[in-house]
Amino acid sequence: CEDPATGARDSKALVRVSLVDASSQEACERAARPDGAHADVVLDTLVAPSLPIADAVTRVHGIREADLEGVSFTRDHAQRALRQICCDRTILVGHSIANDLEALRFCHPCVVDTAVAFGVEGGSADASPALRDVAHAALPEGIGELHSGGAHDSRVDARAAALSAFALRESDVPLPRLVPRRPRGEDAAAARSLFAHRVPAEIDAEALRRAVERVTGCSLAAAPDLARPAAAGAYGKGALVFKSPDHA
Repeated sequence: CEDPATGARDSKALVRVSLVDASSQEACERAARPDGAHADVVLDTLVAPSLPIADAVTRVHGIREADLEGVSFTRDHAQRALRQICCDRTILVGHSIANDLEALRFCHPCVVDTAVAFGVEGGSADASPALRDVAHAALPEGIGELHSGGAHDSRVDARAAALSAFALRESDVPLPRLVPRRPRGEDAAAARSLFAHRVPAEIDAEALRRAVERVTGCSLAAAPDLARPAAAGAYGKGALVFKSPDHA
């Protein structure tokens, strides 16, 4: 799913939902190749947001507010489609899939979450790796590189999570399987940065800095530059820049 910020504390705006058929690993792998043409896609559609968008995060998923004009497919439609596609034995696979299910407001009893099944080398026990790091470590060359130079594509993310889960089934490595965190781009600052999101409105940059340093024991290079939508009580987000990549 793609879910930009609305500024509301208790809801996410769903603007795209994608579902691929991973019942066949071979078919999923074929669809992941450059000439695969997304042949495994079962559902892929833009969704009319149920709340006004405070931050469209177009830079992340490439969807503009103008793209949503005239879209009549709603979250209710997405829920109905999932109920028709899934039975209680269907395994839904995703990366941080709780976020997707929250955005969909959809409950399902059987899930595999690759953000839990994989961990971060050198990270804390509850650290979740980025999907691109999981895919790079778990998948063959050619299908393990996500979004090279472009925006996220929820079809690609869904497929990468499914194939990463298949890779776990073929491995006898204890869970969580640890993967290295790769630097984000060539910029040295990117290798020292982590992204903080859903920062409560009452927490300012200095309070966040103190909390991060108290919990991690690692100093930030500066107080984070928090961006907040204009809506009252909106969550904030921003980069936490540490003094070294190891600290990050």
